[in-house]
Amino acid sequence: MSEGTGRILVVDDEPGMREGCRRILESEGHRVTTAESGEQALGLFSKGAFDLALLDLSRLQHLAKVALTPAPVRLEPLLQEAVSFAAQPAKARNVTITLEPAPDLPYVDADREEMLRLFTNLVDNAVKYNREGGSVLVAAVQAGAAPGYVAVEVTDTGVGIPQGAIARLGEAFYRVRTAATMQITGTGLGLSICRQIIEAHHGQLEVESEEGKGSTFRVLLPRTQRPAGA
Repeated sequence: MSEGTGRILVVDDEPGMREGCRRILESEGHRVTTAESGEQALGLFSKGAFDLALLDLSRLQHLAKVALTPAPVRLEPLLQEAVSFAAQPAKARNVTITLEPAPDLPYVDADREEMLRLFTNLVDNAVKYNREGGSVLVAAVQAGAAPGYVAVEVTDTGVGIPQGAIARLGEAFYRVRTAATMQITGTGLGLSICRQIIEAHHGQLEVESEEGKGSTFRVLLPRTQRPAGA
């Protein structure tokens, strides 16, 4: 896991992968800035974020070429686990996290490890981009979801996202730059990983946001039959 976030990260050990990712970071790193002063990537990497970015980028490339191992997955315990990972940073910022799974929530056909990675990342972001004393609601719903899908919504009371930036969310190294987010450190790769996980599961990502009020990230995943004996 990456330090302080609870995100699960895997580095591909294929020869050349790490070095290839390093070269990409060196060429694209100017798009990543420090929280303190907006310095370019070398300043951020010198504080230890280079390794985090390297892990994130390795994970992104790993997802692009490795087959998933889907199986029927119960969402409720998985979401509980994702919420538990964010408990410590949420407590530090006095952010309340509430989990509201729908009763008799259907199973989804998914790679459980990747699902955990996805929702841990989304909840972590909802805490990180929230206001002091804010709240996060994680809700799994059937009503309103597209036919054959189940929806998981992560809603925060944070800084929000400008409408013009929503279409670029998930683009590698892209981070929203506003006065409210300049103090938040990140690599701009987390949502890229989330989007790729969702697409690999034939799902959809929807984003609704209003600056100064908060955001909702809605993940639609194909539902599947409950396994025999479950």
